[in-house]
Amino acid sequence: MNQAITGFLRDEIGLDPALIGDRALALAVRSRVEALGLSGTAGYLSRFSISKAERQALVEELVVPESWFFREPAAFSLLSAHALSCRDRGKSGYRVACLACASGEEPYSAAITLLESGLVDFHVDGLDISTTALSRAQRAIYGPRAERETAVPSPYRIELGAGRFELTQNLRERVSFHAGNVSDPALPAADGGYHAVFCRNVFIYLTPRARQRCLTSLSRLLSEGGILFLGSAEDPRSLSADWQPAGPGEAFAYSRASASPSSGRRQAWAEAAELGMEPIREARLHSSRHQPRESRVSGTPLIPGSGAGEASPSVPSGVPAARETGSPDGGSGGGIGEIRSLADRGLLERALAACDDRLSREGPEAPVYFLRALVLGGMGDPEGAEADFLRTLCLDEAHEGALTHLALLAERRGDRARAAGFRRRARALGRGAA
Repeated sequence: MNQAITGFLRDEIGLDPALIGDRALALAVRSRVEALGLSGTAGYLSRFSISKAERQALVEELVVPESWFFREPAAFSLLSAHALSCRDRGKSGYRVACLACASGEEPYSAAITLLESGLVDFHVDGLDISTTALSRAQRAIYGPRAERETAVPSPYRIELGAGRFELTQNLRERVSFHAGNVSDPALPAADGGYHAVFCRNVFIYLTPRARQRCLTSLSRLLSEGGILFLGSAEDPRSLSADWQPAGPGEAFAYSRASASPSSGRRQAWAEAAELGMEPIREARLHSSRHQPRESRVSGTPLIPGSGAGEASPSVPSGVPAARETGSPDGGSGGGIGEIRSLADRGLLERALAACDDRLSREGPEAPVYFLRALVLGGMGDPEGAEADFLRTLCLDEAHEGALTHLALLAERRGDRARAAGFRRRARALGRGAA
């Protein structure tokens, strides 16, 4: 792919082109060439280099907004408790920011939560890089897919028929939408900061430099005692040691450490230390800490359920097989079946290279990240494995194998709360399939 395009995405937007994939980039460029009526990519690259509007149009092609109301309900339960606690302590004007808010389901969910909690003095800001998504958010008209977990309560909706509904005006007045990039250091903050910030399923797509910029913005956006909500697929070690877990593990919430923590907060940290929680470190997008020569695990099938023998000591055993979707061997070469075969024969370096090649060509795929995680675990890289299990969940939240692996990995490092959250989600999937 052209260096000008990948450089723009990496340096100005903060997206990692490797995670987007060459194929997805090529399709986006082709779509823009056709939309502009150009004869080829040469003319498009010229247009791209001089037109800010065209660069934004390409971003719109690449960004796929995917959200729904009350996604991960535990986060909204914690939001309610935190807001009520702030009110009871005499704090007024509760403010919430939802970064990368897509078409608005998350900020509207936050507003409904606060209204249902009895709060009156609050406001929610939603921010996204996609102006198309923000236009949909401002229209506030949704269909059945937006209510995958929990329906919007009747006082806040107007039925339009055929499963579609519009949010009421009194709810919409509680939410404002703004165009912006989460990694922009000039991101404006509310007066006095935000009491809660949602930044879910964002870090995983950013370059290391963009993640650092985003962290700087988050630190500035949050008020003292504020809570940061990440997505279930986020690795908390992508944060620095300046952040501490807050609330139940399934809420995926964190608070910023103050310079002079209260005795209550010091006690909470001590309890976290007793649970074996590690210092939080920045996660790697792709592990480079591999063995210097071709790795082999003689006679040990790596993929669960693929043969006899014990599982790799670095990856927990007794888990379900990968839940693959679509054609398992789609694409030209480097199919999932081929990767499985390489891994099961103990050719881990080659299996890892095949995973990376497919991700580069086809873009992010849950089954490939799951296999990559298993391979990294077999090579003695549990941190890299955990990061890829989390990426698997980002693409397929109902991936039971990834959930079970993550539960066991969290348990091994002593994070019992997080392990319990993953296990509950895995059990819920099992009940749903019964």
